[in-house]
Amino acid sequence: MLTSGDIDRVLNSGGAVVTTAGERLGTLTQVFRDARTGGPAWGTVTTGLLGRAEAYVPLVEASVRGDALVVPYDAATVDGAPRVTGMLGDLSDSLEAEVRTYYGLAD
Repeated sequence: MLTSGDIDRVLNSGGAVVTTAGERLGTLTQVFRDARTGGPAWGTVTTGLLGRAEAYVPLVEASVRGDALVVPYDAATVDGAPRVTGMLGDLSDSLEAEVRTYYGLAD
């Protein structure tokens, strides 16, 4: 399970997000905490050629390797994930349900 210290280390070193194989996916830009535990639950990752697209990624199975956040999803999966719309990218209950369904996560 990720800790706030893990997230701080990743963010302070540039926010790299990679696959388990080490392929760079993008940069961690936002972190949403679990209301019950306070731990990191969701993140957003900037992707694309110019880093302008921002996709939601669950952090439940993420880990840290060195200074990078490692997620168990490939580039195609993250690229197809629900995107941040609007300025803040708030994760509403309905959007969280959509992201959970997309990644095949149970409620």
